[in-house]
Amino acid sequence: MSNAIDTALHDALCRLVEVHGGEDLTAALADFGWPDALAGDAQTSTTALFVAMGRTGAWCSALHDVMSAPELTGGSDTIVALPVPNRRDVDHHRTDHLHGLVVGRALPADVHFTITRADGPSVVVVPADALTSRPIGGLDQRLELVHVSAARSAARPVLHGDDARAAWAVSVDAGRRALAHHLIGASQRMLTLAIEHALARQQFGSVIGSFQAVRHRLADAHVAVEAASAAAAAAWEAEDPSLAAMLAKSLAGRAATITGRHCQQVLAGIGFTAEHPFHHFFLRSVVVDRILGSAAELPEAIGRHLIRGGRVPRLVEL
Repeated sequence: MSNAIDTALHDALCRLVEVHGGEDLTAALADFGWPDALAGDAQTSTTALFVAMGRTGAWCSALHDVMSAPELTGGSDTIVALPVPNRRDVDHHRTDHLHGLVVGRALPADVHFTITRADGPSVVVVPADALTSRPIGGLDQRLELVHVSAARSAARPVLHGDDARAAWAVSVDAGRRALAHHLIGASQRMLTLAIEHALARQQFGSVIGSFQAVRHRLADAHVAVEAASAAAAAAWEAEDPSLAAMLAKSLAGRAATITGRHCQQVLAGIGFTAEHPFHHFFLRSVVVDRILGSAAELPEAIGRHLIRGGRVPRLVEL
């Protein structure tokens, strides 16, 4: 019975994503009962929604729902601000302002910020009327990225020290798992587009999909995506959830990079055109890879995590 319910939930969320996007999708998810579905079965709900958004190019504010762990927000209806990529924690310590990112929502509610101080991490909440927000353009404007900032004096402390560190870890782990599934969905769509082109495009009297060089590129991309999918699925029941979430996000970002590079080569000039959908998924993967740690940054964080733990856990039972 549980498998049937999981399948029905998965299919329903996928259908919602196919016909909605942006604020329309946010509203449709609320009508569907997304918060209850997330609370009842986080794995099925998160996996289905974020893979489907990756495959279709849709987006909404669901990432903040996923990251609003009760440990961090206390169960209140607030948004967890994402760290600004390339902005070091020391910036928060030296300035009198807080900075963060919100995705898929132009007018944020009260926002939780996590900051690093000399005496340890802290979680603070800033009321909506004390926030300054501005839309961010960039490579993928459909993400509806919003930069939010506030004076540090407007923030109310919520957690500090070990409590803040533990709560933020739970939130980030959930966000990284969701983004890993989103990157996997985008990679799957890029690969599908390249395969369709390889089976239709002819050169020298043969479809290019019959050429060994093209097959090798598509095979390399397929292997990378399948490895990332396995890591993302395993991250939900791992002994070390933080390590597993970092690995899943890192491998998904790596798979998206490999898939984008190889599929662009297969698509050749048509992949650069505005008329072809490939560039939407490629640019989406580039931006999403940077959120909560990129494939280039996370291996170092994984190494630090392993050193702190003093051991390398078994990831797969052989």
